[in-house]
Amino acid sequence: MSELDVADPKIIEAVEWFANYRGDGARPSVPLLRERFGLSVAEACAVLREVNLRRARAS
Repeated sequence: MSELDVADPKIIEAVEWFANYRGDGARPSVPLLRERFGLSVAEACAVLREVNLRRARAS
């Protein structure tokens, strides 16, 4: 399995958007990211991983 390019502009945009997203939790995150940014499942998971890492570093 190859490493995803987290420097990809669409992944960066999705990370920045999701980091500031305050949804009500009624909708699963992966389908939301896939529809909004046209990501694959692996890319959406990479976005969530990156957002979680950033949040952990900030606390």
